Amino acid sequence: IFFYFRKKFNSKYILPVSQCRVGIYLSIKAIIKRTNKKEILLSPFTVYEIVNMVKYAGGIPKFIDLNYPSAKINVKNTLKKLNSNTAAVIFTQYHSYNNNIKYLSKVLKKKKIYLVEDNAITYGCEKKTDYIYSDVKVYSFNITKFVSCIAGGLINVTKDKNLFNEIKNQELELSNKNFFFLIKKFLRAIKIGFLTNK
Repeated sequence: IFFYFRKKFNSKYILPVSQCRVGIYLSIKAIIKRTNKKEILLSPFTVYEIVNMVKYAGGIPKFIDLNYPSAKINVKNTLKKLNSNTAAVIFTQYHSYNNNIKYLSKVLKKKKIYLVEDNAITYGCEKKTDYIYSDVKVYSFNITKFVSCIAGGLINVTKDKNLFNEIKNQELELSNKNFFFLIKKFLRAIKIGFLTNK
């Protein structure tokens, strides 16, 4: 899997995850830790799980206006909302329809604000030239997506090795927490089963 995605994205920094939302969580958590900033701008045309992951990672979600009636984010409104506490912008892709990512990417790079691309419904629609704009791209492979593995997701950090290492550290920390959490739940289930058994 690593070889395939490294070749496809022309990137060394690939991390498979259990779900796209976990990829968003890990990416935002790592970005907040690296920048010491908490505000995350995102499109209102998203799923509630993404907003929850931003909050769970310690971020403060702020919504960007859309260019109604399209689903494109309003770049002018986005730029107005940038401030000294903005850590990242989550750009929701819709089948590579949002071509305003190019301009937004240039501005954010100058301001040293991360661009995270939510590509949950875009895998398979991108051109090779689309891989260069975002700092992080997160994918979903669940049952409703173009490439379905029933479940799963992927983080692609385009260039930043240090950010990738921080994401991996966050993933390791989350894995350790999950292991002990599951053991605790397992032992509790045995205890309840024993105490309620005739």
